[in-house]
Amino acid sequence: MKEIVQQARPIRLLEMVPVSASALLKKEGHDEQSSFLLDIEEKGALVELVEMGSFYQLTQGPLLSNTSELQAFKLLSINSLPDQGLRIEGAASFSKDELKKFLKLLSSFEENNYRKIGAKLGFWASWEEGVVWFQKGMEARERLRQVFFQELPLVECSEYSDELLLLFQKNCRLWKGDSIKDLRTSFSSMQQILFYPRGELEKNMNSSLHSIYKTLIMLGFDCWVRVIGKRRAWKGLQLPEEVQVESMEEDEPRIDLMTLDFLMRPVSIASARELRGPAGKKDALISEAFIERILVLMLEKNLRTSFF
Repeated sequence: MKEIVQQARPIRLLEMVPVSASALLKKEGHDEQSSFLLDIEEKGALVELVEMGSFYQLTQGPLLSNTSELQAFKLLSINSLPDQGLRIEGAASFSKDELKKFLKLLSSFEENNYRKIGAKLGFWASWEEGVVWFQKGMEARERLRQVFFQELPLVECSEYSDELLLLFQKNCRLWKGDSIKDLRTSFSSMQQILFYPRGELEKNMNSSLHSIYKTLIMLGFDCWVRVIGKRRAWKGLQLPEEVQVESMEEDEPRIDLMTLDFLMRPVSIASARELRGPAGKKDALISEAFIERILVLMLEKNLRTSFF
C-alpha cells in the first residue's frame, strides 16, 4: 500500500450506461456485479465505476484524484470475493491522530453496534446476512413511525385521481431498497405527500422541515441541513439560527437532515424534495423519515433509551 501511495497512481470515476458497465465488469471477472447491473431498467440511468490502472469496481464518488492524496491509513481485513479476487478493507483519515480516534471508536463499535444491542433488547435475531424482526422490535419501529405521523400528517387532495396519486407515490422511496444486510443504509422510509398551489413551496418546505427537525431533536439527535441541487432551489429556506447548513451539487434538488453515526460518519436520516404536478394541477412536497436508520442510530448512540 505504501508503494502504491508513493506511485501516485491516477484514480478516475467513470460514468457508464448499465449495459456497458456490466460488460466491462464481466470481462474483469466480476460476474455478480455484472448480473446486478443488468436488472437496472431506469431510462437514462448511469452507474459509477472507479478505474485505477487495470482495476475496475462499482463505486460512488467523490474519489481521490490519485493515490498520493491518501494520508494516514490502516488495513483492517482481507476477504475473498464470491466471483474473483480479494476485498481489502481499511480506514483512512487526514491525520494520524484522527485515524487513532476513529480506530478507537471502531474497536468499541464491535460491542456497541445496533445488531448486538437490538438482539439484547429482543428486537431481532441477527446473523451474517441480516436480521429477523421480533414483535418487540416491530413495536419500537411502529412507535417511531407514529411520532413522525403526528408531526407529518398526510394531506388529502380530492382533485387528484387515483392514477395521479399513484404517479406521485411512484416517485416516493416508500419501503424501497434492500434493508436486510445493513439497516444503517436502509432506504425504508415513512413519507408525507403535501399538495399545494404552485408558488407556495417555501412556506410548506419551511413548515415541514421545522416539524422534522423538532422531532429529531426530541429524539436526541444533533442535526444539520444539507441543501442539494445545482440551482438555488431552496433560497427561501428558514431554519433556527443554530442549525448548520451545507450545500452539495447533484441533479435532483432536495434537502437532507444529517447527523453523525456511532463512528462519526455523516448520514441522512430525513429528506424533503419537490415534485412538479401536471399542468393546471398542484405541486407536491415529499417529506421522508428513514425510520430504520433512526432506530439503529438511537440504539448505537443510546439516545433516549426510555423511548424503547
